[in-house]
Amino acid sequence: MQHHSFFRNLLPLSILGAQRLSTPESPVPPFPTPESPIPPSTRENFDGPLDGQKDDHPLPPSAASTIQFTREESDSKLNNFSQGQVSASKRSPIADGKYDALSLAPLEIIFRGPSAVSAYHKAISEGKTIVKRVPIMFIGQGQSGKTSLKGSLKGERFNAEETTTKGIETDPSYCKVSPDVWKIGDGGEEATTSDPGPISYVQRTAECILKSLKEDINVDNPTYSKDSQEFWKNGGVEETDSDHADVTHNSSRETGVTGDEVGTGPDQSELNGLPDEIATALVETWRQQEEADSVQDEDLYSVLWDFGGQSVYYATHPIFLTTRAIYLLVYNLSRDPNGKVSPQVKRGFYEDIEDVFCERSNMDYLDLWMSSVSSLVLADEDFHELPASDLLPERLPPVFLVCTHADKPYKGSNPHRLACKIFGSLKTRVYGDHLVDFFFVDNTKSGSVEKCPEVDRLRREVKTVAKELPQPKEGVPIKWLKFEKEMKVKNQAGHKWISLDEAKNIAAEKCGISINEQFVAMLNFLHDHRIIIHFDDTQQLNRMVILDPQWLIDVFKEVITIRPYQRKERKHEQLWLKLEKEGILKEDLFQHVWGPLFDNGETCDSLIAMMEKFCLLCPLSSSVASDSPTEYLVPSMLKFPPQEDLSELIASAGIPPLYLKFTSSQVPFGLFPRLVLMVFQWCTKEFSSQTQPQLLQNFARFYTHPVEGCSLILQCHSSFIEVVVHKEGCATELSSDVASGMNLCSKSTYDAFQLEFARAVCRQLGLILECIRKEFPWLRNMAYDLSVCCPVCCASRSVDHCRGHNVRGCKEEQCLHLLSESQLCASHGSIVCTRSVVAANCKVPVDFIGLWFRPLKEQQATDSCDERRSLPCSGDAHNDQAVVLCGGVLEALTTQTCDASAVVAQFQKSLSLENLSLEQPDLDTKKKIRYLCLKAKTANKLDVVKKLREITPAGTTGPLLPEQRDVATIPLRLRQELTINLSGGEEWKFFAERLGLTPAEIRFLDKRVLNPCDAALEHARKQGLIENVGDLYDRLVNCEFPRLADLL
Repeated sequence: MQHHSFFRNLLPLSILGAQRLSTPESPVPPFPTPESPIPPSTRENFDGPLDGQKDDHPLPPSAASTIQFTREESDSKLNNFSQGQVSASKRSPIADGKYDALSLAPLEIIFRGPSAVSAYHKAISEGKTIVKRVPIMFIGQGQSGKTSLKGSLKGERFNAEETTTKGIETDPSYCKVSPDVWKIGDGGEEATTSDPGPISYVQRTAECILKSLKEDINVDNPTYSKDSQEFWKNGGVEETDSDHADVTHNSSRETGVTGDEVGTGPDQSELNGLPDEIATALVETWRQQEEADSVQDEDLYSVLWDFGGQSVYYATHPIFLTTRAIYLLVYNLSRDPNGKVSPQVKRGFYEDIEDVFCERSNMDYLDLWMSSVSSLVLADEDFHELPASDLLPERLPPVFLVCTHADKPYKGSNPHRLACKIFGSLKTRVYGDHLVDFFFVDNTKSGSVEKCPEVDRLRREVKTVAKELPQPKEGVPIKWLKFEKEMKVKNQAGHKWISLDEAKNIAAEKCGISINEQFVAMLNFLHDHRIIIHFDDTQQLNRMVILDPQWLIDVFKEVITIRPYQRKERKHEQLWLKLEKEGILKEDLFQHVWGPLFDNGETCDSLIAMMEKFCLLCPLSSSVASDSPTEYLVPSMLKFPPQEDLSELIASAGIPPLYLKFTSSQVPFGLFPRLVLMVFQWCTKEFSSQTQPQLLQNFARFYTHPVEGCSLILQCHSSFIEVVVHKEGCATELSSDVASGMNLCSKSTYDAFQLEFARAVCRQLGLILECIRKEFPWLRNMAYDLSVCCPVCCASRSVDHCRGHNVRGCKEEQCLHLLSESQLCASHGSIVCTRSVVAANCKVPVDFIGLWFRPLKEQQATDSCDERRSLPCSGDAHNDQAVVLCGGVLEALTTQTCDASAVVAQFQKSLSLENLSLEQPDLDTKKKIRYLCLKAKTANKLDVVKKLREITPAGTTGPLLPEQRDVATIPLRLRQELTINLSGGEEWKFFAERLGLTPAEIRFLDKRVLNPCDAALEHARKQGLIENVGDLYDRLVNCEFPRLADLL
């Protein structure tokens, strides 16, 4: 049997396992207990003590072998792969055209770790094939012509009365992607079957058997044995010896027998016992291949996804978007690109509601869709190999801009030039690397004698790009196609979803997939292709396997849209009105709407968990914590704020706004509602006088101090979140004493109360964002800067003279000049901005715009203290060095033949120390030991440090890691071991207090995340409370955790 060598592509297992989602309403204990065990789906990924293991026991090294990537973590790794950054010196086999397609594991499988790869190989060894399919997704604004474009590609006659797509429509069968008309199935006859011919389980099984016959025929010693016959007689679902079951080995090359020697095809003895449908397909496949005189199949197939463009569906679409697809972004050329879209109209209880303050333009909707696709690719520090091809865009997934209505462009413009202008505007933005090309099409010519040449060109380009993607080159186990067929049979029988247990039974009984690892790998693979929908992040999500995406949308729509008035709804009138006006959904309404649909409470829990995952809902309260029923915020029901009035409000704040600027240049999907929720919880707990906040679309205002007239404002933009602390009548003058103490100018437009609150908000935002990173694995790679806008070139949050757009007062986000906190700190109070050619004074007032942050002098003083604290012997360094040099210890450290024991002995001799002195050292001796260890590490003599640790008490030698090393760079496994041990009880709170966290911050972290100590440590680092490993070591020792300190 052939052994495949693609473990070279495996990533190191240094990623933390999945964390359970937790909220303040449903707290998760920071450590598993017998009363609160780890869920099965989490247990195999959890990196902490297990049942029966003491909390204070270090994490065993063997635990590394049990870590597996969760879907969210592997998606992160896959998305990094999709970014397409590859060095010339590390080309993959695909890049050079030297690869065995059947041995190339799908990327999702590789990135989920060794168990997934092993399960995939096991399934592959029992029969494999290549399924060249790529989903194609039509996205864009409502009434842009997506459905008509799909008809044009399939050669259907144009329908001027085409109805609007509601939700998502998918073709019932695969279509053949070709330079010609895209045909469904084999001439269309397969369109309603559960096993579409071109990529069917039956067809692929027949092809595998035929290939096995052609390769294995050897008159003297035939290798097509009874064992392999038995395997295929069962439809390729019986586990047999892999040497016989591997239908794609290279025996034909070994024996010299070619396919031509098969002669008249398989005889009846070889067909006996095979399932009828496979036997029939086998004969037909042989006939077709003989007639074609070729066994090469270059055809590509796709399921076409048509996404409805109505605003009510936008919130649900991200569930179905995938990096594995090709996207056709459709735009209507008859519209003004910069023109405002008609106000959104939402269905109300008594009447439709028009959102008059929604000021989105047509270009804004293109930006929204491009941002949604680009958000599938998460930012990370690591980049992985991508098949090199000039035909692919710089980032995957690829996006084609298709401009329809070329027969009636806006104001009679040239359709090519208008489409090119729109394409150029999108191409220069942060997501531009996904774009392949633009097209301008006339769908009215579809199905007529006169063809649209741009449609033909679009077909060719899509086929060209699709062939270059990794998906068509991946081997797929035959058994997995069998399972896929069974899922389609269930769906056509009326089942919209099935339980995970039922899916396991089908896999075992009908597909021969009884090994759990194989089942999980298969489920993940089918989910990544959106053939099924299954999320395994939590127990609730893991229970359901969705077979019909439209059904899922319909179920969600029941609770995120308003039912119009009916007499039977009178009892729930107030609940519907609260949802309509405030965007608040009460649990009673859930029970009313979903109660008749499901007789199982667990099903509702799973659907709610899925809605929370994609931010369709955000829990506001819990019946456990209060007497009121659980409430949820429904972001899609919130109305837009009046933007012009809002700009005036922000301009009057006094303190310049703070910006959360993300390194990905986009606000991560689903982040803002979660941020608003956590800020709301913080304000409610810390400010008893807070009144009801204002929650609107991408906007929130919290009235934290109504008496003082102070409020907190959050506004979400495309690439950053704007934070404002507003105070009524804040134009006051600070006294010179107060101004001097705060390192501020005396003449300011803010007062001390506003300033103090702003800095508290800034610090709390850092803690909240860290909690979000820990709580939600798919946001784990989120990176951001706290920034302020440069007042020299960007007065009033607009660029004075924008060179990129050649306009005055440019408000485009990517053009703003934002200065990060780190830049302000590194400037030492002096920054010069030369972006404005007309500015009279180019010096940036650092003290004024940096009001959100600690004063620069204070930070520098803290940094100096940190440096001194990390070197406890620095005060007596010269005396210590003289002692060491006199004793010849330094020479012993640099002598290669001098081992650790000899160095320690020389050290004791030079200081006249006895063994007892090392076992019970006084303060002065501890200093000398620490200094010796510093020198030993410098000389790369770590064995000396380890030897001293055998003799001296724990917490004496200092860390093995470099003392000046940034805490952020501590190896992940080591950091997990350290922080998980502290998070087992209340110890982390004591440690967090010593780190400098406030009681309010400790309360906020308590029972919110699985590993609060890690969140506290990261927050302290970002606040400048701790910086290096030496400081961390000393803090642990001072907290009386010396053994944990010696983990460093």
